[in-house]
Amino acid sequence: MVFLSTQALRRARGWGQRAACSLVALAVTSLATGQELQYQFDALRQRTDLGTATMSAIAMDVDSGQVLWSHRANQAMIPASNMKLLTSGAALMVLGAEFSFETKLVDAGGRLVLVGSGDPSLGDPAVLGRSSTPMTLQDLLGGMVKAVQDRGITQIDELVVDDRVFDRAYAHPTWPADQLNRSYCAEVGGVNLHANVLSIFLEPASGGRGLPGVRMQPDAPWVQIDNLARTVTEGRQTAWVARPTAENRFQIRGDVRNRGGEPVDVAFHEPPLLAGRVIAHELGKAGVRVGKEGGAKGIDAVRLVAPDERIAGGQAVVVVRTSIADVLRQCNNDSHNLYAEALLKRVAHEVNHEPGSWESGAAVLRMLLSEKLGPDAASSTRVADGSGMSRENRVSASTLASWLRVIEKDAKIRGAMLQSLATPGNGTLRTRFSDIKLSNDVYAKSGYLNGVRSLSGYVISPSGRTVIFAMILNDVPAGAPTQNARVLLEKCVDLADDWLAAQRGSVNLGG
Repeated sequence: MVFLSTQALRRARGWGQRAACSLVALAVTSLATGQELQYQFDALRQRTDLGTATMSAIAMDVDSGQVLWSHRANQAMIPASNMKLLTSGAALMVLGAEFSFETKLVDAGGRLVLVGSGDPSLGDPAVLGRSSTPMTLQDLLGGMVKAVQDRGITQIDELVVDDRVFDRAYAHPTWPADQLNRSYCAEVGGVNLHANVLSIFLEPASGGRGLPGVRMQPDAPWVQIDNLARTVTEGRQTAWVARPTAENRFQIRGDVRNRGGEPVDVAFHEPPLLAGRVIAHELGKAGVRVGKEGGAKGIDAVRLVAPDERIAGGQAVVVVRTSIADVLRQCNNDSHNLYAEALLKRVAHEVNHEPGSWESGAAVLRMLLSEKLGPDAASSTRVADGSGMSRENRVSASTLASWLRVIEKDAKIRGAMLQSLATPGNGTLRTRFSDIKLSNDVYAKSGYLNGVRSLSGYVISPSGRTVIFAMILNDVPAGAPTQNARVLLEKCVDLADDWLAAQRGSVNLGG
């Protein structure tokens, strides 16, 4: 402790008065800067033709909490894929940055049990291709089969799929019914495989006429495919795949002209059962007999576990692990809906130890919002799903920005979140900011639905000083306003980038 004499205090008084004046001057300068930035933001927004669109937006300096600009920041809006920021943040808070999903194949005395953890990446080529030793789906399946053979197993009575980490509501009820065959509406299971899509490879018939050839991945020859496509020698490739009902029966339509083209992906039904059948099929091809005498054989000897069924302990033959970092990258950088939904359901399972569901996931997310941001943020946020595919979600820009600030302040999860986000030129931002020269690093999540555009994230200077921005546009008309909305969001980030660049070397008095 330091004691000062009365005389010393008198000598210091003059300095204190001068310092106080300096601090006031700095505060006024800071205020003027904030007012100027708000003016620039308002001018930018007002001169942009957005038609009937409405906007909720905010930008803030992380250290001081100073709001740089805002517009209807507390208005709850449809966030589109910016919903993934809430989901992935909740996953890091509950599961931790070191968490790994584990899928196990267990030898349980005469049968194999496929035990799921909700891993959305099992057999996904996008993740397999980025591993330290790049793999294909067939490499993964082949490795699983070899492990079974190396254990000396030549016959099993059945293959049981234990998917009870999640419920069996595979598709969200508010997702568009006419798009459930699309890869972005892939169903969500406690066991998933190949991102829960069939990749259909089509080859034109020789001679330029006749039915195109069909090959699928994963290999599932029991799946019924009605080939209604045709081979053409002129015109565009227009082939597409429909799933008219919920069952795994598909129709190929359109024209096929190109050889060796990209596959057509179609979402399949009941992922846990199909995953089990694919593994059983691979075992059978390798000579492992699946099924018992007088009973079901092959894929018919695969079943889902009963809800209350007790399975005696066994020994894991195979354990496939996926880090949460890989899952978050697919969720945010590539905006893969399946990954976000699996994270939301897994968070629910982790908290309540019951099969994760959309309802319980939403309850956990609201609980976290209340705990981290307060009850008002929780009550004003509507959580329907984890990806933002549902138009029933509602969140304000203020809540998104405050959520991102909580994450930024948490050293345990900050890095994992940043590494999962897209950057200009990469992921969902690969075509963004091409006409803007940024002075600082930008990490962000974009969002898109019909009539909805959103963009939220961080601008970080080399010193580490950070600005958070969150912007949501709803009711954006088609045509010019849609393109204008995209440009506006990027220019607003540029505004934050310019402000942050101007702060280099300045004294931060905000804490």
